[in-house]
Amino acid sequence: MKKHDLRIERTRYMLKNALIDLLEEKNVESITINMLSEKAMINRVTFYSHYKDLTDMLEKLAIETVNTVRENLSAYEDDSHNWNNLINFLTHVQKESRLYKLILVSNKLPGFRNEVLNIIETKIYNGIEQSKDTKNKDIKLWYESSAIIGTIVCWLKEDMPYTPKYLVEKISEIHFSKF
Repeated sequence: MKKHDLRIERTRYMLKNALIDLLEEKNVESITINMLSEKAMINRVTFYSHYKDLTDMLEKLAIETVNTVRENLSAYEDDSHNWNNLINFLTHVQKESRLYKLILVSNKLPGFRNEVLNIIETKIYNGIEQSKDTKNKDIKLWYESSAIIGTIVCWLKEDMPYTPKYLVEKISEIHFSKF
């Protein structure tokens, strides 16, 4: 079993935050390793001991983000109305809000956005597929995925004025109301 080296974790954390800082100011194409290293307060050699290049860093960050999204929504397909999973996911989004604003709001990382949206849509699709109601499943998928994703995007744009729990309670009320 590999032992976690806190220095490695700290350096990667600093690099991730430096990347987020830079992406809030610039497009990914204009970010250099020098800029990133300087912002993270490390030297270039340290960067290259962790990643081959910026593309490698972005790919690893994408994998980490996608895996975390999957973990947070993992039980959603077991129960299409298991709102606790959505609370867990929104709590994660709130904790990593700067990253998710880049992914979902500003679309500065389009590959990330598509992956995250596909995971959410797949979880909703799996819940709908398990439903006893067989009518208009495609329309339900369009509606539910648009509602959830749109709500998350607006929540992020507004700097998350509600707690994840409160937001999910309101989503649930709307979901089950007959309007």
